[in-house]
Amino acid sequence: MEATAGWAIDFIRKIVARAPLRPPASPGELVAQQMVEDELKAIGLQTSWHRFRFHRSIYGNFALHFGLAVAATAVSPWCPIGAAVVHALVAFSYAMQSTRRHSVLSRLYFRRPSQNLLAVMPAEGGRPAIAAPGLHGARRRRFQRACLQSGIRSLDHEFKGSVQALDCPCDVGDRGDGGV
Repeated sequence: MEATAGWAIDFIRKIVARAPLRPPASPGELVAQQMVEDELKAIGLQTSWHRFRFHRSIYGNFALHFGLAVAATAVSPWCPIGAAVVHALVAFSYAMQSTRRHSVLSRLYFRRPSQNLLAVMPAEGGRPAIAAPGLHGARRRRFQRACLQSGIRSLDHEFKGSVQALDCPCDVGDRGDGGV
């Protein structure tokens, strides 16, 4: 099978027809990922699932943080210490969540089961390589740190965007939240 633009458009149409709504942590998202898994397996890739829990709307999470900050600002003329405490809580929560270290205020949201699909192409010649697309910010730094600790030479400069390829195997581990 050759991946062409026509094939990709047809495949996307199949996904949209079968799962028109695919918000995070939804059954539609799982159906779409299963369709992608079938295509990846058909071209000889090994796939695995990594389960985690996630809330449905990142926008609701932003609204919670920024709404509390605005409310604290509004009451600051009458209760400056209380407003400062709420601002500190919002800033701490947002910083922890942005760096994927901990969820504070977002724990107020119901988290649903979700999953990431990982596909691996078996190495030729006995020397495995790892590619980690879509890693940004703290996840990318954790991945780089784990690889450096394992003595892996990064080939990041040879790739554009957020793909990292590594010259030898490493086990970066899964924290259980979908991150590495």
